[in-house]
Amino acid sequence: MVNIAFETRVNAFLHQRYAASKSYQEGRGRIFDISFEEYCAIWKSSRYQLARLRERILMRDAWEFMASEDGYVLTWKNKDAFKAGIINAQTMEIKTRKKSRRVCHMQPGETHRPESIEKIRKARTGTTQSPSVRQAIGKALKGQPKSAEHKAKMKAAALARHARRREQSLSSMATENTFPLNGKVPVNQSKPSSQISVQ
Repeated sequence: MVNIAFETRVNAFLHQRYAASKSYQEGRGRIFDISFEEYCAIWKSSRYQLARLRERILMRDAWEFMASEDGYVLTWKNKDAFKAGIINAQTMEIKTRKKSRRVCHMQPGETHRPESIEKIRKARTGTTQSPSVRQAIGKALKGQPKSAEHKAKMKAAALARHARRREQSLSSMATENTFPLNGKVPVNQSKPSSQISVQ
């Protein structure tokens, strides 16, 4: 016998998750081309995930479960679908949040898009890494071969750094020569006082 009250709770929960997914994707400028009926069909095709979700709703901890790493999210089926950015019933499926990150995160050999590189550059400009982070980066890069292009960039950066320091040093020396004591009078070179002749 179907428990109408429970099915109503499941339907209401799925409707809230659908609205959250739609808002999340549209907030990133993507076209969310999935109706609520199609969203429910995606869940029904993932029978194991739906059964676990129903258990959690019955236990009344569904929201806590869905927010965890093992919670379920609507995500792309594969990397190609993610790169295309197409969100419809054919490209999306239900996965754990952990597995979704594997699909959406960059893999070895992949490169950022120019707009992503610009965002990263702006976010990191003016920031400094902690000593522990710098040490970890150094360990990760140690022993890796560098291309001729990479070496040329490192050389150009080093030469520019040296030229900048030399210019600052010369500028500092010129300032000291022009104003050796910054307008102060040395202690042993006080202004001459009027002399009184003694008869």
